[in-house]
Amino acid sequence: MIERLRFDTPVLRSVVRPADLVRATRTLGVLVGAGVPLLDAIQICRGLSPWRRWAAFWDAVESSVRDGRGLADRFEQTGLVPLSARAMVAAGERSGQLSKVLDRVADAADEDLETAVKRVGVLLEPLAILVLGSVIAVVAIALLLPVGLTNGLWGTLCMVWAQRTVAPADRDAASKLLRPRWTASSAAS
Repeated sequence: MIERLRFDTPVLRSVVRPADLVRATRTLGVLVGAGVPLLDAIQICRGLSPWRRWAAFWDAVESSVRDGRGLADRFEQTGLVPLSARAMVAAGERSGQLSKVLDRVADAADEDLETAVKRVGVLLEPLAILVLGSVIAVVAIALLLPVGLTNGLWGTLCMVWAQRTVAPADRDAASKLLRPRWTASSAAS
């Protein structure tokens, strides 16, 4: 459920996919550049993400490399890696500059991530303002409602309600309880 929401919601997807791609390609590029065998580097990259889609992706990449087809073959058959990154990985494999190309892919994905985070921030600002305004309105009502109930219109409405709903014998007692303590006649005397 969380994984589907994370990968398939348009706003989240625009942030999550580049973030995962940056982590994966940067790590793979560093490991390959340091001389770690490709299959070992792929196994290390599999442990970077807790998500099943990335685990399945790395399983497919590992089987592709074991069969001699290379990284680009599986990069092209997934929706996790953008088309431009797939083409760059294929060119890096052909030229023998895979680690440099993976670093460039990570840099490009990092730029996409920064752009996506800015977009999401712009989208969430009005929502945050609405939520904060609603909270402030509820607090203001909660503070002002008791003041209105004890004086003025609310007190009068409560007295009318009590006189209609209380038994006739208890009306005098109810009106004495609900009558405001300070009235214009008491102020004049």
